[in-house]
Amino acid sequence: MKQATTQSTSRLSQHLMIHWTAYAWRYGGIVMALLLAGMSLWRNWLGLVFLATALLLFVTYALIAGIWGAQRLYGATGLHPNKTLLMLSQINANGAVACIDLGLKQQALAIAAQLVSGKLYVLDIYNPQWNTGKSLQRARGYAPITVTDPRITWYDSPLNLLPLPNNSVTAVFLPQILSEFNQHGDRETLLREIRRILKPNGRLLFSERMTTHTNWLTLAPGITRMQSADYWQALLEKVGFEMRREEDLQGLISCWRADKPSPYAGRQLAFDLPLLPYE
Repeated sequence: MKQATTQSTSRLSQHLMIHWTAYAWRYGGIVMALLLAGMSLWRNWLGLVFLATALLLFVTYALIAGIWGAQRLYGATGLHPNKTLLMLSQINANGAVACIDLGLKQQALAIAAQLVSGKLYVLDIYNPQWNTGKSLQRARGYAPITVTDPRITWYDSPLNLLPLPNNSVTAVFLPQILSEFNQHGDRETLLREIRRILKPNGRLLFSERMTTHTNWLTLAPGITRMQSADYWQALLEKVGFEMRREEDLQGLISCWRADKPSPYAGRQLAFDLPLLPYE
């Protein structure tokens, strides 16, 4: 328990350091508001005093809300979206699964811990030309060392040609990956490749932060880069996935399970046979 708490504390600290610019801007806003309030009082500019007070309240709230959101996602007593994805997956400890990665490795190692004799394919699709976020580049610097494990195979891969055969894995994990690609077409291309490598009835485990009320309150301007739940659902359904389950973690992040339908499902429905009661 103590080790898990230490690891979560480390993850929270890493998150704050990776996204230090967002918190620095908010802290700087507090300092500027205090200076403006002090100067306004000294000059007896009462109008500016009220403006500075309002600014101080806003940026102080933004800083506290941002830290609270980070603690809920990455702290020891937080929401643990990676564990939620594992719960939704119900993976077979002896099966073959894949994890789409951007060089961060945390989700991949968490999945490997659930396997006994199964196989995990970690597909690192990071491309500096497409994944231009500074926070992601800093996060890659905190990634754990690649481990040698007979259950894990590591690949560097383009997003439009994943190095696995058709219908080869029972589950694919996609933890906050699609939002790192700015182009809608790139997201759709990756999802089509994931669908290709999934077996019929295979599961896509997908998590993203979305434009929820809570994220509006905790992220402020940062939410402009996010998409709504309707956007992601429409994209998944366009590619051919069927939504099965959603876990909304306090409005901060959503974890979804979407299945690749069996090719026989449509044929069964086409017969449109009447339902008979059990006897």
